[in-house]
Amino acid sequence: MRLRTIAVVALMFLGFSCATSPERRAQRERERIAERDAYLTSSSAGVVGCLPSAISISDYSESGPNMNWVAHCRDRAFVCTEGRFAGRLDTGPARCSPAAAAQPVAPAAPE
Repeated sequence: MRLRTIAVVALMFLGFSCATSPERRAQRERERIAERDAYLTSSSAGVVGCLPSAISISDYSESGPNMNWVAHCRDRAFVCTEGRFAGRLDTGPARCSPAAAAQPVAPAAPE
């Protein structure tokens, strides 16, 4: 009986110590995002003509096998994508295009 109690207590201890706290999960998510952004800035650097340290990333999304993001550098924005292209199964290098400049909205005409 004593051995059984020790085994149950040991299993409970191991179970509770292996549980991931919300803080630890949040920390892992921040680390994952930092690694992803480091990869995206490196992938964008040669295409947009800026060093990775000068690029910031926003609007990340995934669409099927493709990753999409906006790379910002020197007051310019580039819409980038990386993944499968034209049905090929391999991933290609990042492709970035200058983002369209925001067009001012004309005021509504009075009625």
